[in-house]
Amino acid sequence: MFFLLYAAGSLVARLFAGRIQDQYGDNVVVVPVFAVFAAGMATVAVADTVWAFALVGLFTGLGFGCLLPSLQAILISRTTPAQVGVATSTFFLILDLGTGVGPVLLGLFASAAGYTAMYWLSAAAYALVAGFRAVWGRG
Repeated sequence: MFFLLYAAGSLVARLFAGRIQDQYGDNVVVVPVFAVFAAGMATVAVADTVWAFALVGLFTGLGFGCLLPSLQAILISRTTPAQVGVATSTFFLILDLGTGVGPVLLGLFASAAGYTAMYWLSAAAYALVAGFRAVWGRG
């Protein structure tokens, strides 16, 4: 159920995120998405029903569906035309690196502190990113 709703949320988000970002600016999309991820991780930390996990899947899917294209748009808008290829490749290299290394590091943390602590740590990290972007991010 989690991944079905995650995929549906991601698909729906991609239909409207770009238009909202173009009309209202980067932070109107990016900051709430990181806040939603923080709330999702906090919810997983305390969730005790299948429906709570399913709801997290929906909201994190919506968030991811907004985040990836939004970050790519920010990247491209701040890159010279000659550097778009290098910038895009670097973006995906770092994304793939995080996808590979993140679970290993969080798994080690979960082994030491427990899964609840791991999800709270993730929630705090997303909240910090949302706050940082809200205060210092352009846009």
